[in-house]
Amino acid sequence: MFVNQNADAYDRKTDTYIVAYIDLLGMTNRIKGTDRQLVMNKLYNLYTFSMKLTKDIQIEENQDIWFKIFSDNIIIVDFLGGV
Repeated sequence: MFVNQNADAYDRKTDTYIVAYIDLLGMTNRIKGTDRQLVMNKLYNLYTFSMKLTKDIQIEENQDIWFKIFSDNIIIVDFLGGV
């Protein structure tokens, strides 16, 4: 495989994905603000809801959908197929 017209020393394969990257903008400022407890509770609820939703969505037809949550970011990836 070639990357930017250079041989890939690791011989990585490529596939086709749809990727959604969600960044909750302003979370650091909100956490530092006066409503810190409320913001942290909302962030926790969003996280637990997302984890439950992940399990509900990943039924047999959707096994290729992956979720990753870190900090104030959520990534959703759906595998479309090999190249």
